[in-house]
Amino acid sequence: MVKNTMAVNTENDKSWGRGIFKGVLISLAISFLAFVVFAFILMFLAVDENIVSAIAVCISMISVFAGSYVSARIVGQKGWLWGGICGLAYYVILYISALAAIKEFNFSLKTLVMMLIGTLVGMIGGIFGINSGAKKRRR
Repeated sequence: MVKNTMAVNTENDKSWGRGIFKGVLISLAISFLAFVVFAFILMFLAVDENIVSAIAVCISMISVFAGSYVSARIVGQKGWLWGGICGLAYYVILYISALAAIKEFNFSLKTLVMMLIGTLVGMIGGIFGINSGAKKRRR
C-alpha cells in the first residue's frame, strides 16, 4: 500500500508543533511543582544560598530533560533538534517571565550560559526520547 506523502508531511508538521508545545508545558509544570515543594522545604530549613542556587539549576535541568524527552517522543524524529528547541524555548519563556516580574532588562553571560546548557540538556533529552521510542517500535 502506498502512503500519500503529502498527508505524512502535514502530519509531521503538526506533530513537531504539538511536541514542542507539550514538551515546554511539561517542563514548566515540573519546574513549578518542584519549586513549590522546594520553597515549602526552605520554610523549615536554613540552607546556604549556594546550595539553593545549585538545586534550582538541577530542578530546571531535570525539567528540560523530561520535557525534551516527551517532545522528541511525540515528534518521532530528530530528537536532538526538537529537544534543543524545547530546552531553549523553556529558558526563553523563563527569561521573559523574569523580565515581566522584575521589569529590568539584565541579559548577562550567566543568562546566556544557562540558555546554552538548557539547549544542550534538551538535546540530550531528545536523543534519549528518540532512542527509547525506537526500541519499543522494533518489538
